[in-house]
Amino acid sequence: MKRTALLLALVFACLLCFAACNDGDENAGPVTFRAASYNVHCANTQTELLKGCAEQLNSYDIDIAGLQEVDTDMSFRCPKAMSILTAGPELIHSNFAPTIPIFIGQYGIMTVSAHEILETSRVDLFYGDGMASSDVEPRVLQRSIIEIDGVRIAFYNTHLDFTGEKIDGEVISVTQMREVFETVDADPTPYKIVTGDFNANSFDLFDIFVEDGDHSLVSNPETPLETFPTGNNFRCIDNIIYTHDTLELLASDVVDSPYSDHLMLYADFKVK
Repeated sequence: MKRTALLLALVFACLLCFAACNDGDENAGPVTFRAASYNVHCANTQTELLKGCAEQLNSYDIDIAGLQEVDTDMSFRCPKAMSILTAGPELIHSNFAPTIPIFIGQYGIMTVSAHEILETSRVDLFYGDGMASSDVEPRVLQRSIIEIDGVRIAFYNTHLDFTGEKIDGEVISVTQMREVFETVDADPTPYKIVTGDFNANSFDLFDIFVEDGDHSLVSNPETPLETFPTGNNFRCIDNIIYTHDTLELLASDVVDSPYSDHLMLYADFKVK
């Protein structure tokens, strides 16, 4: 009898434990995160402006952001630029891709994250011979892998050519965008985000992503989000591209501020 009672007690305890585990899974909720794209170029000229950019990024609960036109420490424009942008308290992890030496520092693009960056890589994008110089920067695409609540996300960041020059009959930024698409499309990671200052003259530049059927734009012809208010014509030159079969766009907006000539674009996503 005692042995039977003990066995029943053990079975009851296991059932309670199983029920508690199931309740925990149900209460965990969906995996959500906030991504941003921000060209901080003008802020590089003054330390206080760059501090404003950093405070803005941290105060908006950004999980990961692609930044363009970033100086490292020891550049002549803002001697502590990278330290300011990675001081936190939230965005303390970074992946920097240099493109041009500045004094004894570097200039380029950078991904900052509130989550540990597990993997990094970069692709040097097409530029015609003699195009890249101290005035016209080489262009790169950087990749960072982060994990949020067990979900690995491939996060890309880039800054495309602005010159409008053609090589072999094709505008350089169009060639570069095709390279970005081919790289992202070949990535086996299901959850993918691409941020950048694309220097687009229209939404046509993004057609290669839209027409493949796997990607959507946060800023698009139906819901344009102007990030470059001083632009003469097209003002939606920054964007966030995402895989719509694996990620659901919950909300998006731009943040008006005096810190840079670009405005921060952010978007909230839910993992499907």
